[in-house]
Amino acid sequence: EILEGWPIETALNYFYTVRMLKRKGIVRTSLCVPAQAVVLACGIESWDLYSAYRKELSATSSTALHVCGFDHTPLVECWRYDKKGISVSLWEYGDVVPVTEIVQLARLDYENGTIIQEGKGDDSEKSVVLMAPFIESKRTCHAIAIWVDYQIRNAPSSSNSGSSDAFATLSTGIFGKASMTRTSKISERQTVTILAQAKPTVLGESLAIPKNNFLELS
Repeated sequence: EILEGWPIETALNYFYTVRMLKRKGIVRTSLCVPAQAVVLACGIESWDLYSAYRKELSATSSTALHVCGFDHTPLVECWRYDKKGISVSLWEYGDVVPVTEIVQLARLDYENGTIIQEGKGDDSEKSVVLMAPFIESKRTCHAIAIWVDYQIRNAPSSSNSGSSDAFATLSTGIFGKASMTRTSKISERQTVTILAQAKPTVLGESLAIPKNNFLELS
């Protein structure tokens, strides 16, 4: 229940649980349901979401951080929505628009016990950066939405035994071909990181999506 509503943490918890059971010999089969989890992300525009969770970085005086006589400075200092993210159901915000291409952050292979990370980085950085090209112009990117697509292995067809690598997809997101149906949106949440500063969208440019090493296999 602690992980409910946090798609990445839920996928990772299942990954390490399956790996532990296999290492201890409790589970011997190599087949898992689901077989893989694909972590996806894209930049989004949502004025309602941004207004609810934004940080007033432009405030230069103490009076700017006072609302109705209350000092909001401690709240601003604890603002970490651009680092830790929040768990929300994006379908509840009617103005959400994807403004970048959907990029793959990582693939968790439950059957082989491996995590494949995507992106660019070097040894001096503890993060991986993915570039997501903008697909909308004259909009504003307010946040990064992250969700998980679960890959469920289909039974091999009788005509072609090599088709066993075909997967059906069960998504926890609201974008893409495998997005949820209307009825399933109610129960699923996405992880959203609010940008410290909103970014205007320009075709030909990209949004840098930093990713901490929380997916690094240990």
